[in-house]
Amino acid sequence: MRVVLDTNVIVSGLLTPQGAPGQLLRLHAEGAFEMVLSPLLLEELSGVLERPHVMLLHERDLILGHLRSEATIVVDQAARHPSLPTDPDDVYLLDLAVNSAAILVSGDRALQRLAATALVLSPRALLEALSPDPENFEDAPESMAGLGHVPIVVDRARQTTLREVAG
Repeated sequence: MRVVLDTNVIVSGLLTPQGAPGQLLRLHAEGAFEMVLSPLLLEELSGVLERPHVMLLHERDLILGHLRSEATIVVDQAARHPSLPTDPDDVYLLDLAVNSAAILVSGDRALQRLAATALVLSPRALLEALSPDPENFEDAPESMAGLGHVPIVVDRARQTTLREVAG
């Protein structure tokens, strides 16, 4: 399963490892899914890591280097969705997910409402799909085999489920 983690999810995961975004970063490290990144996403992440309130400036190069080595880097393509009702700065994320046949995971509710355009889930929704017991993520990689039974509808217009997308 290919997954694009929005910058807000990556930063939240780094700052709060026990939360849903942090659990996703751990699951990725354990091989539960393939993370897809692009130069634009890495550039945005670099800028966010430099912000004083994030307090990860000193670890920025280490974090970016690790992500580059552990993720699939996809070249950004021209915007296919320039007129979507969302922050124009987020359109590249939708394009990255669609062009990479990946699930976009974001805490941004405006992006989550665009599920008819691309498969967009919250961090918690992806965790629930990866584990039959969302309260116990310790064995989540082993529970990936159970993904096929998850009937989460991700595109109501086409009745596409997470099982069909991940399959």
